[in-house]
Amino acid sequence: MAALRETLISQDAYKSVESEGFLDLYFYRPGGAFFAWAGFRLGLTPNALTAASLITGVAGACLLYFDESLWRGAALLVVSGLFDASDGQLARMTKSSSHAGRILDGVSDYLVFMATYLALGFKYLSLHPQSSPLAIFSLIAAAGISHSMQSSLFDFYRNEYADYADRKMIPRPAPEETETPVGVASAFLAWCHRDYTRRQRALARVRVNMGKELLSRYPGGKIDEPFARKFKDANLPLIWWWNLMGANSRLLVVVGALAAGRPEVYFWAELTLYNLCAFATHRRQAAADRSLLASLN
Repeated sequence: MAALRETLISQDAYKSVESEGFLDLYFYRPGGAFFAWAGFRLGLTPNALTAASLITGVAGACLLYFDESLWRGAALLVVSGLFDASDGQLARMTKSSSHAGRILDGVSDYLVFMATYLALGFKYLSLHPQSSPLAIFSLIAAAGISHSMQSSLFDFYRNEYADYADRKMIPRPAPEETETPVGVASAFLAWCHRDYTRRQRALARVRVNMGKELLSRYPGGKIDEPFARKFKDANLPLIWWWNLMGANSRLLVVVGALAAGRPEVYFWAELTLYNLCAFATHRRQAAADRSLLASLN
């Protein structure tokens, strides 16, 4: 197991070993590495693996609707997660990472969770035929907005942790694409990505301001070891909390709610438990960032 982990680290399979959740560390990343290796041997592109993640994810979400195929649907969603963990690894293996690939990966994730939400909503209506579709789909919309905000912060803070704690670099926003997208679909996807990254930085403005202040102190963008250690000590416990709000726990809640015949429970969990956890953790992140900046004075 130790040898496998070292191999995966050398291949950039992990964003940051310390910040990976248990299932990511011992299942999804190693499994994704196998899928990436198989894709490499078959001559597949990272975008082909992203497409496989999308297809298996949407198929799995659809199967959640049927009682007799609940576990097959859950299994397909796990396979989708393995493909999702593999496309970036294949891109790094083949040195073919691209801005378009990152956009497609993000869009694929959103389409899978939208399909899952719709399956839960229609399942609820099949169990409660007298219920108002407007009520359940309003609940779905509210839960979806909450999920989007939570995921934005989850992704942002995990990526920033890898930069500060492991690479000892101050993250910089990706430059805007200067090339005009070709076609309506490409333009729409590019707009979605810009909106997503801007929303991340707006939500995490204390961290963004910390980065700007640090760049004035470390013009080269490289932080020293003492500050990297302080950052790790302050942020690693918070990253573990973000991991609890990741896709792994959500899948467990989805399956549990469906197995109990209460699909609406998942949406209420999004609006209550997950929102409260995200709000509290985000506030603690902001307090940690202010404390880190104060320690430099």
